[in-house]
Amino acid sequence: MNRIHFSKALCMNISTYDNLNGHGEQIVFLLKTVFNLFLKHTSEKLSIQCERMNHRVQSSIFEEKKLTKIYELILQGEVLELIIEDREGSDINNERSYPPEFSLVLMCNHAATYSLPDDKKFNFANGLSISLNESLFTDNLIPSSVQENFINLFITILKSINGAMGYITFETAAAYIVGGTLFENYHRINTNLAPGYTKYVSGYHWMNFLNSNQISQLGGHEWICNNAPCKVIPIDPHGLILQLSDNVNNYSDNQLLELREFLSPLFHPGVGKSGPLIFEDGYYHRLVEIQVL
Repeated sequence: MNRIHFSKALCMNISTYDNLNGHGEQIVFLLKTVFNLFLKHTSEKLSIQCERMNHRVQSSIFEEKKLTKIYELILQGEVLELIIEDREGSDINNERSYPPEFSLVLMCNHAATYSLPDDKKFNFANGLSISLNESLFTDNLIPSSVQENFINLFITILKSINGAMGYITFETAAAYIVGGTLFENYHRINTNLAPGYTKYVSGYHWMNFLNSNQISQLGGHEWICNNAPCKVIPIDPHGLILQLSDNVNNYSDNQLLELREFLSPLFHPGVGKSGPLIFEDGYYHRLVEIQVL
């Protein structure tokens, strides 16, 4: 079994409870924007895995002809999930690298994966997630221009798909939609149970989106703007973004501790109730849980 070499990645995740099969034109525009902005940074060959609504899975290499077909399926509302990433490989020391250089996950209709007798207990999220490995950039530092493009795209996606949850982080993270953040996994939170992100936040990150319900629970727009331990960015018409620092390459554990305390009223009630998940050696995360629990 190959050893795993862990590294960091700039990763965004935006989740919504809208069925994205009804947002075909917006999704195609967003995907084209992602590819235009970020694929120039990677030289690795990418693969496409597309699961259609009939649960048929098709795999192919990343090329324009295949993308055109994917876009057609998205516009027709026929895509359940799309995964695009570079192929796994091993270096000369027989180590597999994680996360990939580039990864993207689009989930259009998560609920279609299940047949449940009482679906009111569940709230299945859809969304779009993208990650860029630090190895793509000089000295493993994310350039300011890439950060700016990443933030602008993050805000565009939030508005385009009616985001309920969103964040940007810089740690060992690949693109995903089904599953939890490192914070949620650490506390073994089931993110599919209602009310989900309509009420609870996914943790504390370098950049954090708060929806209107979360804003109200925390104390309202004005209270948050006056008391947040970080920069607050209004997102019309219904949200706020909390940004921990101006540079994703530079934010401290003390800043994360302050943000954690500020957001703690919005944590899932299961936080701290189960034995924590233990991460593998070398897995780089920005959790400060050991300092508060």
